Amino acid sequence: MSRLALISDIHGNGVALDAVLADLTRRHVEQIVCLGDLAAGGPQPREVIARLREFGCQAVRGNADGWLLDGLPAGRSEETRRLGEIVDWARLTLASNDLDYLAALPATLTVTIDDVTFLCFHGSPRSDVESLPATMPEHELDEVFGAAEAGVLAGGHTHLQLLRRHRDRILVNPGSVGLPLGSLTASPTALPLPAWAEYALLQTEGGLEISFHRLPVDVDALAAATSAMPCPTWAADLERRIRRWNAQAR
Repeated sequence: MSRLALISDIHGNGVALDAVLADLTRRHVEQIVCLGDLAAGGPQPREVIARLREFGCQAVRGNADGWLLDGLPAGRSEETRRLGEIVDWARLTLASNDLDYLAALPATLTVTIDDVTFLCFHGSPRSDVESLPATMPEHELDEVFGAAEAGVLAGGHTHLQLLRRHRDRILVNPGSVGLPLGSLTASPTALPLPAWAEYALLQTEGGLEISFHRLPVDVDALAAATSAMPCPTWAADLERRIRRWNAQAR
């Protein structure tokens, strides 16, 4: 039996990533694939990249990874201004080889375990900002995936776990490690922060088994890390932005 973990949307939350990696180590997972948005947003961008590289995690590039390379797209809201400050701060914490690592990440990645082939991407195979909601009609999914030769289609971006059959393939979204939607909770020492982390585990033994996992996060440790950031509202600001993107995709 082979085990593959899908993780996504860490957004610089090293506390949550460590919780997930500890669980994967306990489960003896052989491979980990990250579906993008590694470092931008939360308090530990450098630590997240270091841990992923330490674990030999394969990854694709997400739209927020592009923020660290090209800057956050301009906007008029106070929320966007604060996120821009965080992106600039995060870029300064990264070494040149960290930025080179992000720049080299592919837009898509094909992985095979046993006889199952996975097509991995961030938003969709054609755009890292395209959301694939549970309500997307079949004919639109046909346009997104075309003749992709993969049994499993794996993407992130929406921060919502999803398992859906599309024709003879499975579409899976593992949710978010660093900021699952609806996970914000108040901390005694900080503004609301995510209290859990999500991932998906795929196992092959006489077929394919997919399970979703949700782990508690040490909110106090995350609050301590957040205290070093220029804007402690990172989680609430980013969650509002993601909810808007998801609403526009419906």
